[in-house]
Amino acid sequence: HGQPLEDGALSLFIGNLSSTRYDSTKFMQKISPGIYQTSATIPFRGVWFTRVDLKQQQQLITSKKWFFDVK
Repeated sequence: HGQPLEDGALSLFIGNLSSTRYDSTKFMQKISPGIYQTSATIPFRGVWFTRVDLKQQQQLITSKKWFFDVK
């Protein structure tokens, strides 16, 4: 819906609910117009929190978050 994202900075945050030791933020790379990717390691089972942030000119535009259970 609309135009592909341009001039945006996307980041992926992943953290475990039981320990902040494994929290990490990865910056996403643009691979084509509107398509970004990165990779992250989930080192063990449990409930994890994930958030994707979109910033333009150092300002947070939107943030999407969700939880998932690694079994």
